[in-house]
Amino acid sequence: MTTILANLITDYKQTANLPPKRKHCPCCFSEQATFKQHDCRTRELRYIASFWVKTFVLTLFRWKCCVCN
Repeated sequence: MTTILANLITDYKQTANLPPKRKHCPCCFSEQATFKQHDCRTRELRYIASFWVKTFVLTLFRWKCCVCN
């Protein structure tokens, strides 16, 4: 695995389950918006490392605004 890919994966693992850092909701523009986890899905990423195809399971989270849903 390349070091760039490894760094991206570790960064994602650290911040994946945290709510988005936004000052306002992009839909309703409310300044009082808080976000809660709405859904999550898993995806498999495949990459080639020294003649082998390796997979990495990635979890994607969806967030919902508590003001406008």
